[in-house]
Amino acid sequence: MRRPKGCRGRHGTLLGGKLVNPPSPVQAIWTRPQKNGRPPTGHCSGMEPTRSIGRAQRMSTMEQVEENVASAETSGVNTLTRSAQALALFDQVRAKYNELSPIPCTKCEYCLPCPNGVAIPRVFTAYNEGMMYDKPDVMRRWYKQWIPAENQAGACIQCLECEEKCPQNIPISEWMPVVQEVLGEDKPYVRQLNTKG
Repeated sequence: MRRPKGCRGRHGTLLGGKLVNPPSPVQAIWTRPQKNGRPPTGHCSGMEPTRSIGRAQRMSTMEQVEENVASAETSGVNTLTRSAQALALFDQVRAKYNELSPIPCTKCEYCLPCPNGVAIPRVFTAYNEGMMYDKPDVMRRWYKQWIPAENQAGACIQCLECEEKCPQNIPISEWMPVVQEVLGEDKPYVRQLNTKG
């Protein structure tokens, strides 16, 4: 059975479909008319930028390889970065994603292993995605179902070991109680930490 077109990889949907289903504020940027009055394509074959990213990922048959080679041959070199307009658009999208993610975790995993077993990047991803996609209840259920209690934010003892390793300088130990309250105890989301002083 042939896979549907879109962003699918050998092991399922690439990033859980998030590349082809961005948060609505990001989608609004992608589809906003540009100076020429048309939505941007960002890819020489006329595909949305988010849809073209996964093309190389979905090659499991010779037919798919041939399709991707043909697409690459017509795309041209540096198509995505050729125009200042395209680069500006990508900068706007990047800024919007950063704005929608209160915790600037890149999932580099330098903070791991946590001596107390907290799954720091997974916990932060759940928090960010609940806010980014405006689906707090979905992410609360996911958090409680798929991250064992011993790996949730509530297991953090604020030892600060992770903060010493974090290249983003995230105040991890300050975010953990907030994340646990929001995802584990269903309290309202917050965009930033309360800074005292």
